[in-house]
Amino acid sequence: IQGAGAQDFDIPISGSGKIGVYAYMDTWYSGANKPQLVLTNCSEWGASTITGTMTGASGVWEQINLSITGSGVGVITARVQSNSSIPNGAAFFDTFSFT
Repeated sequence: IQGAGAQDFDIPISGSGKIGVYAYMDTWYSGANKPQLVLTNCSEWGASTITGTMTGASGVWEQINLSITGSGVGVITARVQSNSSIPNGAAFFDTFSFT
């Protein structure tokens, strides 16, 4: 995702578990807010939104994992989000997982 932007994915979920995605920001990425994985539509699991933020440095792949707890069955929207404050900074996301 070049600059600031997001992409949504609908993921069918049954019960508790962890949703993860690998995130990467290039050396042009700038700003206080690093790339994020944001889960929405989580009311079946007792939360409206669950957010995880990359903590590492640029140039390194990092896995962001978020836990959901409950017995809900439904669809969660997983948003991968770049918060770069300059248009030529980019965030990359790869390999969703649910365990």
